[in-house]
Amino acid sequence: MSPEMLLQSGHTLTIDFYSLGALLYEMVIGLPPHYSTNRDEMYHNIINSPLSFPPTISREFKDLLMKLLEKNPNKRLG
Repeated sequence: MSPEMLLQSGHTLTIDFYSLGALLYEMVIGLPPHYSTNRDEMYHNIINSPLSFPPTISREFKDLLMKLLEKNPNKRLG
């Protein structure tokens, strides 16, 4: 879920780019971005916490994910 979905602030087509980023993140890293077994903690992290990456992720892929998973939809790639 994107930050704007959790905040119920309305969304635009940029939500699709966030979803693409979340899918790519999970395919490569093996878990969704901001994953936690505690749902409330995960939702809090989606809204407030920066992304974390394992050290094996390339700089270019990390840059793409950070642009797709930008919390502010007005600054998000797309």
